[in-house]
Amino acid sequence: MAPKKKNDAEQRQQEQKQTSPPPPYSPSQPNTSGDGPSQSQQQQQPQYRAIIIEQSDATPIVLSSEAERHFPVAALFFIFGWMCPFLWFVGACCCASSWHRYEAWWGQANMWMAIVFTMASLIYTTVLFANGQIHV
Repeated sequence: MAPKKKNDAEQRQQEQKQTSPPPPYSPSQPNTSGDGPSQSQQQQQPQYRAIIIEQSDATPIVLSSEAERHFPVAALFFIFGWMCPFLWFVGACCCASSWHRYEAWWGQANMWMAIVFTMASLIYTTVLFANGQIHV
C-alpha cells in the first residue's frame, strides 16, 4: 500500500509542475541538455522581462488663473516687507524658485533684501555692544 500512495503523490507533483506557470523572474524552459549550465545555476540568474508602458501625448495641466496672472505675488511681499521685514524671508522662500519669471525675479529681490536686513541687524547690534549702549 505504501509504495502505491508514494507513486500517486509523485504523479500529482509531476502533473502540478507541468500545468503550473513558471514563477516570475525564473527561466521559462529549464535546460535539459548536458552541455550548458545546470538548472540550479540558471535559477540563480534571474531572467527579467520588459514592461512597456504606453504614454499618451497629453498636455500638462495648467490652471488658467496661473497662466493669465500678470502681477507677481512676490512683489507684494517686497512692498510690505518694508513695514514687516519678516515678509522678505517669506517672499524669498516661497517665490525665488517659481517657474513664472517675474515671480522668480521678485523672489530673488526678496532674498537680497532679507540678506541685507540680516547683515544690517548684525552690524547694528555689534556696534551697540561695542559702544556699551546695550547692557546684558
